[in-house]
Amino acid sequence: MNIIQFQLFENTVQVSMTLFRNAIQCVVSDTQKFGSVLIAECEKMGEDENIYEVKTKFGSREIVEYEYFARKIIEEMYNSKRIVAEMQKKYQTQEKQFNVFLGKKLLLFISLNDRENIQKNKVIIEEITANLTNLI
Repeated sequence: MNIIQFQLFENTVQVSMTLFRNAIQCVVSDTQKFGSVLIAECEKMGEDENIYEVKTKFGSREIVEYEYFARKIIEEMYNSKRIVAEMQKKYQTQEKQFNVFLGKKLLLFISLNDRENIQKNKVIIEEITANLTNLI
């Protein structure tokens, strides 16, 4: 189990990511609460075709921003050429589809006061996706 933690926006937003055997848990909060719980999954249909499913398990199902967070993170987990390149380098392989995130679910615990701030959300998502390879 690998864990990374970081803070954004002058330590007001806390992010924690944990890599488990079958999932990645990501906690994003500026309220000191878990807030909503979402599960995102990907089903590979072909080499370049994926079906994504995001479900809100607890919390308000009307918060589309949270579903957007989950969708962007799982897309990065499954499709990022940057992640594949980093893994190829780390494990010294040239296998084109080498990605330890394949087959894993995303468990997203998220609670943000200013969830409609598009610029803030973009920065948080960029930092999370940039730090995914630090979990391996």
